[in-house]
Amino acid sequence: MRHQAGRYFLWAPLVLVGVAVSWGASVELRAFQDLKAGPRPATYTANGVATVTCIRAVQSAPVKPGEMPPACYVTGPGLAKRVAINSSVQTNGPGTVTLTCTGNGQLGCSARISY
Repeated sequence: MRHQAGRYFLWAPLVLVGVAVSWGASVELRAFQDLKAGPRPATYTANGVATVTCIRAVQSAPVKPGEMPPACYVTGPGLAKRVAINSSVQTNGPGTVTLTCTGNGQLGCSARISY
């Protein structure tokens, strides 16, 4: 009897870990814009409503007074919006999410998609 109780004890943490991983699913996208090659967007096919957070946006040119700082530009289901660093937007369903960068000069940006 003691052996069977130990078996259940070992399985319980494994089940909880599997559930925690599925709840915390996220993907990071990285896009670039080269002066010669042009934009290199990143895409991801979301299978449901997703939150997109801009986590990084940089540009090679200095930001001049009155200019907008570099940012992410996100398109997807129900969405086409400039997203500032540390800001989030949400899609309205499943579909392709595309990340491009906005700014001046060579650009790099990244965004996290989470469910």
